[in-house]
Amino acid sequence: MKNKLIIAALLLVVFVAGCGSKSNLGDQGANDESQMETNAEDENPEEQVEKEEDKDNAKESDKTDKEEEKDSEYTIDDFFAADSDVEYIYEGDGGEFSSYKEYIDFFNDNRKQVREVNGGTEVVYVIEKTETELKKIYEMAEVYYKENFLSKDPNINKTILKSPIVVGTKWDNKEYGKSEITAIDTEVETGFGTLKAVEVTTLNTLDGKETVLKEYFAKNVGLVKSVYKDDLYEVNVILNEINENKIFKSTLNFYYPNGNADRIFLYKKELDFKTNDIPRKLIEELYKEYPNDVGPVLTKNSKINHLYLNNDGRAYIDLSKEFVNEMNAGSGVEAMILQSLANTVGDYFGVSKVMLTIENEPYESGHILLEKFEAIEVNYDGIVDKN
Repeated sequence: MKNKLIIAALLLVVFVAGCGSKSNLGDQGANDESQMETNAEDENPEEQVEKEEDKDNAKESDKTDKEEEKDSEYTIDDFFAADSDVEYIYEGDGGEFSSYKEYIDFFNDNRKQVREVNGGTEVVYVIEKTETELKKIYEMAEVYYKENFLSKDPNINKTILKSPIVVGTKWDNKEYGKSEITAIDTEVETGFGTLKAVEVTTLNTLDGKETVLKEYFAKNVGLVKSVYKDDLYEVNVILNEINENKIFKSTLNFYYPNGNADRIFLYKKELDFKTNDIPRKLIEELYKEYPNDVGPVLTKNSKINHLYLNNDGRAYIDLSKEFVNEMNAGSGVEAMILQSLANTVGDYFGVSKVMLTIENEPYESGHILLEKFEAIEVNYDGIVDKN
């Protein structure tokens, strides 16, 4: 009996203690709510609403500013125009060669090779597209022949346009100056209508002179206007025409042997280069067509395996074994065939030395052997011009 009373007493203590703990938590919560109500009563309800609205507006403003900093309706892709067989005609004033034409020689998914013809020279440059930049990575002047430079090692690094494409985006091209996007959707009058363009301003110092270059790029077109200014000159260039289905034409000298006259005859032929055409194949096809008063240089089954201008200033041509196997000529005619080939390739690249190989090995026949690294010199002695 006594034990039962002790246990009952202990249970009662635990119960009371538990109730006391809950009561204390409840009182604390009540005190907190009471304090909140008191604080709320000290403020004007209308002021509370205004403060909450101000907070929301501030958050929205911050969000908008950040979005404007990061977002743009344009991407780099929009300005990487690469279409086949298109001619761009630019009209300029203020400089002797400020007017020019452009053609796209070659292009792939992220690079394009552009040929600029200004009446004084032909310049070739390669434009590369990345996710964040449009930049010029290769440039060469005095290029009067067609060769694919898309895979050439870069010799220049000049950013043309950089993302995000919004006002204020800046980049430094070092010796080419500091550039900045200074306007978006600027209206530019071209020869075929008004276009909206992105304005890029480049400031530079050349020979102690401050220069300003403003360039305008339109979506799906590329450069549509440029304005260059320094202390003495101002050059303005506007895109005047875009002509589709326009093929770049070039004239090439083809040389053939005339065994009867013991002379080499010259015939000029026009090459039609379409975008992404392979030059060696066009030359091979035309070379196999020869007039009645001369003999062939390339036989029916001969193939040009390689044709290019090397960094050593020599032109290189590699032919298939059929060139030798199907020749069927005496030593004198064979010598004229090799000279005709060297003259044709040399004229195409504008060089005086040509390296000839057969299946990547030095040229060798029953009559003539060329040592390794031995070049054939271009020679116009006794040439008969049939044009």
